[in-house]
Amino acid sequence: MNQMVRIPTEQILDLAAVRASIARHARHGIESFTLPTASEGKNLVLVCPVSGGADSTVTALVIKALHPTASVRYVFTDTGFEVCGTGAALDRLEAVLGEPIIRIQQKVSLPEYIEQHGNYLPSQRSRYCTSSYKIKPYRDFLAVLRAKEGPNTEFLSFVGIRWDEHKRRAAEYSEADKITSIFPLQQLGLDRSGVYGILTETVGIPSFYADRTRSGCSVCWAGRRAEYLSTLRRDPKSYFVAAALENISTDEKERYERLATPVWKELRASSDSEAREFRVDLLDYPIPTTIFPRDQWMNPDADPFFPAWEQNNGKSRVSSKANLDFFGRSESLYVAVELHYLSGPSGLCLVRQQLVTFSTTMSGLSNALAGHFRHRMDSREMHTLWKKDEDELRESIRYSVFQIEFPEGSLASAKTLDGFTWSSDKYSLLQLRQLVSVIERALTVESIRLVRNRRRATSGEEHYSAKAALDALREESGTVLRGFVWEPPEISTIDQIVADDEEDKPLVCMSCTK
Repeated sequence: MNQMVRIPTEQILDLAAVRASIARHARHGIESFTLPTASEGKNLVLVCPVSGGADSTVTALVIKALHPTASVRYVFTDTGFEVCGTGAALDRLEAVLGEPIIRIQQKVSLPEYIEQHGNYLPSQRSRYCTSSYKIKPYRDFLAVLRAKEGPNTEFLSFVGIRWDEHKRRAAEYSEADKITSIFPLQQLGLDRSGVYGILTETVGIPSFYADRTRSGCSVCWAGRRAEYLSTLRRDPKSYFVAAALENISTDEKERYERLATPVWKELRASSDSEAREFRVDLLDYPIPTTIFPRDQWMNPDADPFFPAWEQNNGKSRVSSKANLDFFGRSESLYVAVELHYLSGPSGLCLVRQQLVTFSTTMSGLSNALAGHFRHRMDSREMHTLWKKDEDELRESIRYSVFQIEFPEGSLASAKTLDGFTWSSDKYSLLQLRQLVSVIERALTVESIRLVRNRRRATSGEEHYSAKAALDALREESGTVLRGFVWEPPEISTIDQIVADDEEDKPLVCMSCTK
């Protein structure tokens, strides 16, 4: 988890290669980035704060590659709750710069600070996490430098805000601070794709960008639902540290602790030996038969069967009176599953599936997937897709979407009414974990049902084994009403969706999220 994608050392250490990469991706010529000189009688000190993230890393590379003789102090302020992989990213950057990164730690970590202050969580309106753990330590560091360098010292602070980030602002300083901010990425015209392109061609993209769009804390109030789910999957320890800080009622905590029983666990406890032997671990999530609409990706020897949730766009299940009678009132979610394929001798081979995110509306899910696919485009290196173009990426990554109906109350989907949660939509982290458990159970049961229903595609023995497994399940599960393939729109449309989405969301902090 803490490893970075590696590029040959001889390439990294060659600053000429870094310089050439910057020149390829910059909209403006590299000569446009110049360093100001000190005022008469003043001592100018250059400082570059880094977070381990994409933008600040490229900012540091720009300074080193375009002004290799400049004396710059690189500084990292640690919250004690940084996303896994941050330390490795900083180590890698140090190796390229050939200079140490000064790492500043507080006496107590951010989670400890929150706990000491009554579990009062950071939020859009109270961003004390940034002010206390990023800006203040940085200012204190500069004050120490000023005392060391003398009262005539002026500071030049390099800020990693990109050319395409028109709304983001740097930290503001008073005239007495004698700190001037400079923006290398904006001067060079480097946008998101340019930043990722430079990382891909030089030091590699930090590992945490595999499933999240920003660096910073493991769990952040500005995080997206897909990022919370990624933390649950990749770093459960940090996830539950953050969950314990949420201020929700005891009744809600107890309700959210009631997870859906994993199918494998229920089958293992069955009295039916055939059900106990059913290999749930070998199942994939359900995959719509239209995942590859072109004939060359279909197996002509297979018997293409169409589940009820694909027939007539799933209307047979949506309108099923028996289904409604069983559930009474019901609740539903739209769920997205990402599929990664690699080319093999007989076509594309599925190598990975994972739950991406979910929403109560299809429009909300579609917007989230647009941002997800845009990030996949930018960070292709993270997924063995380096050097692939957009068409190849669309072949390699697919998205299945399912509308799943649940018995009323099984989701515990009422938002947290009292207290505080990390997420602004009032879903607590414990509730998200519960939702994941019921979604995974519903999809697993549907996969078993598909095995049972197969004809020539499945042997008779597997059919009866799956039937025994379904008969042994006693706990209620959700029902897949519809299943279909989500096709990413044209990249220009995706960019507009992402821009509109970011416009509607609160502005992320300037010091710790890139």
